[in-house]
Amino acid sequence: MAEEKKVLLETVPIADAMNEDIRVKRIQELLTRRPLIPVPFETLMGELHYARPYPHEECALLLLDLAWRPRNSGDGSLALTVSNKAWKMLCEKLFARRKSSYDGKELRDETEEVLCWILTRPQLLTALVSFFCEESNLYSRHSDREGEIAKDFLIRLVRCFWKQPFCRRLRREMESDAFLQQLYAYRPQGIQILVRHEYTHILLEDGVQQVVTEEDMKSLLNATLPSGTTLDPVQDGQDLQRISLDELLLGDSKAIRTYTWLGALRKSQASVRHRQKAKERLEREQEIIRRLSPRIF
Repeated sequence: MAEEKKVLLETVPIADAMNEDIRVKRIQELLTRRPLIPVPFETLMGELHYARPYPHEECALLLLDLAWRPRNSGDGSLALTVSNKAWKMLCEKLFARRKSSYDGKELRDETEEVLCWILTRPQLLTALVSFFCEESNLYSRHSDREGEIAKDFLIRLVRCFWKQPFCRRLRREMESDAFLQQLYAYRPQGIQILVRHEYTHILLEDGVQQVVTEEDMKSLLNATLPSGTTLDPVQDGQDLQRISLDELLLGDSKAIRTYTWLGALRKSQASVRHRQKAKERLEREQEIIRRLSPRIF
């Protein structure tokens, strides 16, 4: 068994397009060995550099775990370096928009396909949502370029909880009621992410604001509450301060402005629907009268 581990760790070329399961095990074992057994820094960085999170879910989960780990745990500077390297690989190989050659002639956009691949893997999707709920600054880790890539990906991912992308290969799976209900369940966390990163304008986009529900409005309102406050009556023993809706709406945050605009849009849409229904009812009644009335010569 020890010999098998040695072969796994020492003899497989790090740049080889190996089975990604083997690479994941190599990285895990290399991290486990430190600091008890010296591992060349270049070996560990090389394995992370050649990692392929798409379409390998286990690899994506490992990189996400490494990027998410507390930076003050383990081997100090190494932990931070590994975290930043894992983040860089996620940005470049999973989050970034991508194209690949097709038949050696035409370029096919894989961006939507990668997004759909993530959406149909609950464990990976849950890990990503949890990560972005906790990560407060997308630009704090490495470079502005990676921050922009992560921002673009985050917006595209959260938008999917209201407006699904199209992928021919996964179309049947993504149109099932079970899948859609599972996706809609992420909306409260999606709103929390949008508020945290100040991207709530996504909820005002065409194709999104039309399907925002009353529950979404409540989630948005609750996500804007200052710490230690509530809109509900305070129960005995609760260390909370109740504030009114009017007090909360006096705030000038982007989330509050989004809530106000959404409320106005929803009222306008309800008024339009009401007028449309009244018009259709009147047309039906006029048609009935026209059919029942005797002809006048």
